Amino acid sequence: MKRAVSILSVDSLAGMAVGALTLALTPLLTGEYFAWPIGYVLWIGGANLLYGCYSGVLVLRARRTGSIWQAGVILLIIANSVWAGQCFAQIWWLLKSGEPPLLMLLHMGLEGVFVAALSFVEAKLVLPVSFRD
Repeated sequence: MKRAVSILSVDSLAGMAVGALTLALTPLLTGEYFAWPIGYVLWIGGANLLYGCYSGVLVLRARRTGSIWQAGVILLIIANSVWAGQCFAQIWWLLKSGEPPLLMLLHMGLEGVFVAALSFVEAKLVLPVSFRD
């Protein structure tokens, strides 16, 4: 149980940190050097913040009740998988539509790999614990 809650905590903190950092760096990211579209920055930052809050609710609930909400973990795994797919689809679209900034592609690629790995770890280590609780 403790390891599962720790994994969910890392998931939550990562989402909130990336979201907050992305939004805080909006002027830099939309500036001349990075050239990210403002809509993209707001979408990535906002989605990460919302996601981090959702997984944080799962952590708080697990600490309060002593059990992990199974349906919540399943939704989290699905959300991670969908977001990873969105990251990779975004890379494909950006490459097809022109010459996107390299750092944008790198960001989306690393985020896609991270959330895909998180989805796997949560399915392998967190979900089984939710069945026992």
